[in-house]
Amino acid sequence: SVFSRNGYGSIVSYRDPNLQETIEVYQGIVDFVKNFDVNEREMQEYIIGTMNHWDAPMSIASKINVLNQYALTGINEDDRNALRQQIITTTKEDIQALAKDMQYMLEHAVICVCGSAEVLKAHPRFDVIEDVLLKELP
Repeated sequence: SVFSRNGYGSIVSYRDPNLQETIEVYQGIVDFVKNFDVNEREMQEYIIGTMNHWDAPMSIASKINVLNQYALTGINEDDRNALRQQIITTTKEDIQALAKDMQYMLEHAVICVCGSAEVLKAHPRFDVIEDVLLKELP
């Protein structure tokens, strides 16, 4: 999953052979988040994992790319430090409080699946199936 600073979010699966099961898992995210229950050690492990991603070592090219993104979006070092502090002090209650946002996201979701026409036609959920590879661009 990816959640941006502007409020957009996406949940993505890649090369997933279990389309229906994956959609059901996504629909269960609200209950999972609402009932998120971990002990202090487990929460620390989640935080450490997040910080490993957040402060991961980068090549010079990656650093330049990130610094360009910050310059274009107006993010400064104070913003990064504030977010880092939020991550470090996150509690399970903070995670549980996200259930409302997840519910809103799922209620307004657009589901897009790339796959074989046969598989998609067999799935009752999809109203529109288009062959985008053969579609002419405007």
